[in-house]
Amino acid sequence: MRMTLIFALFLALPFLAGCQGFMQPTPAPTLTVVSLSSSAKVEPTGTPQAERSASRAPASPTTTPGPRQTVQSTEAAAGQRIMALGVRSALVLRASPQAGAAVVATLPGSQVTWAEGRSPDGRWLRVAYGDADARAWLAFSDVKLLGEAAELPQIGPEVATGSAPSSTPSPALSAGASAKSAPGGLGGRVLADQVNVRRGPGLDQAAIGQAGAGQPVTVIGRSSEGDWLAVAWAGGTGWVAARLIELSGSAADLPALAAQTSGVTAPAAPLPAAGGKIVLQTATGGDIYIVNADGSGLRRLTDGIDPALSPDGTHVAFARWASPHGVFVLDLRTGQEQRIASVNRPRGPTWSPDGARLGFTHVTRTRTCVEMGFSCVDPDEVRRMFGGRDCIETPQGRRCIADFPVVNVDDNGLAVVNPDDGSRQNLISEGTIQSIQWRPGQNQLLFRGRQGLQTIQPGEQPVPLGDDPNIGSPAWSPDGQRIIAQMRINNRSEIVLLDAFGKVARYLTQPPPTYERPGKPAPSSVAPTWSPDGQSILFLSDRDGAWKLYIMNADGSNQRLFLPNVLDQLSFRYDFAAERTANWGR
Repeated sequence: MRMTLIFALFLALPFLAGCQGFMQPTPAPTLTVVSLSSSAKVEPTGTPQAERSASRAPASPTTTPGPRQTVQSTEAAAGQRIMALGVRSALVLRASPQAGAAVVATLPGSQVTWAEGRSPDGRWLRVAYGDADARAWLAFSDVKLLGEAAELPQIGPEVATGSAPSSTPSPALSAGASAKSAPGGLGGRVLADQVNVRRGPGLDQAAIGQAGAGQPVTVIGRSSEGDWLAVAWAGGTGWVAARLIELSGSAADLPALAAQTSGVTAPAAPLPAAGGKIVLQTATGGDIYIVNADGSGLRRLTDGIDPALSPDGTHVAFARWASPHGVFVLDLRTGQEQRIASVNRPRGPTWSPDGARLGFTHVTRTRTCVEMGFSCVDPDEVRRMFGGRDCIETPQGRRCIADFPVVNVDDNGLAVVNPDDGSRQNLISEGTIQSIQWRPGQNQLLFRGRQGLQTIQPGEQPVPLGDDPNIGSPAWSPDGQRIIAQMRINNRSEIVLLDAFGKVARYLTQPPPTYERPGKPAPSSVAPTWSPDGQSILFLSDRDGAWKLYIMNADGSNQRLFLPNVLDQLSFRYDFAAERTANWGR
């Protein structure tokens, strides 16, 4: 993939140098050239490399065009064109700006397209491609845009992403003139970044679309309990959790249209009796503790990274970067530690279901490259791209190789070791391998790779489980049928539930609608782990200012502090480096 991106950029360089170069059969478009320099920094060698956040689509505009908006002519909007470079192995072009629209073409990821416009929600680009300058829609997340998306004109009505597959764009939430007034109901505004609009007032109702932060809505009713609001949707009615909508008036003035079918703010069922024990780390390389799930028996074990309990609960595996470095196993019965693998900067040891093997990642090499914004490129390759010169002249001024930062990047390997005899099997090596975990009952490992979640069986090649690089820290449920993970959403992380195929089934956490943190990022929820019975989820969050452990039911309900009277004596830190804060075992 890196070489296809380099090749695409190489095709673009004649424009940067002011030459004719990559010509199109139609009159040459106006090319917006921007600096590809990045603010990427070198991670200190003593800290695990942080997860890279993928480029996000621009935020939805504050004013959402109504569903009757006239679609602009593509040709009329094409005065400004920006080159788009693929970041996938293949580019899927669709007839309209939604995931379920008809596929009109599939292009190699290295093929250059030209963005001429964007959908009002910013998630799709109208692009021209091929010798005949055909036009179609391409997901913003599939390309690196060599310019500012905000400079592109909006084309067409907003489309609700996540709706049922169709080649016809689905209308957006019908909105009043503003959140302050709405004929036939109250004005409202969406508070969360992404809200499911459901067929009925309950979590058990099918999602028929989604709305984004700041989007105005017309609220026409409520559930009899008041926990759900009915909004005008596609000529009918959709339902949104009341806590996610800011109203211009009182919900009590709205008519009760239906009884809710499942509770959102209704009292949740009590958590099941906690069982087993939990190992946890206070920070990467910090103290490792163990505590019984009922709060008894808290004690310090050792120091290290990413602790994991063995299936029978008698041993704890962990990594250590301090001397002597490697992967270690601690016997809880004797307190003795044993190093089972001497490797460079190991992470995330995980036990096989039978406890006979341990998987882990480690750094196989550190290479120097030039951070180009879309990829880190070998210095010799960058010089070839610049035609052997240090600098080139562009319409926006002189650009030099020295403008781009030189960084050190780790390549990681995935290995499996037998803790009894130390025999090791190296599986794969690539730039990004994080958060590995064995699937219960199977000889299969799950991990986060460069392009998203992947699975691998020892001796075979990895298989993609998803292509969203914003999803990380996955963990299989005890029955091996569900996955919990953390997902990067704008400037925060949240816990999501995935099915066995890596698709998001439910968002389990969200920041409080009225949180106030002036000058600070939104609170995050990270590092999830299952209880042994699969009924509860433990996670770390800074929603109250400091990092603390929380617990919730597996459906996201009944979120509360975990053992506050016991764990308040500990101070937690999270560095967004895919660290495993806690592991719950028997």
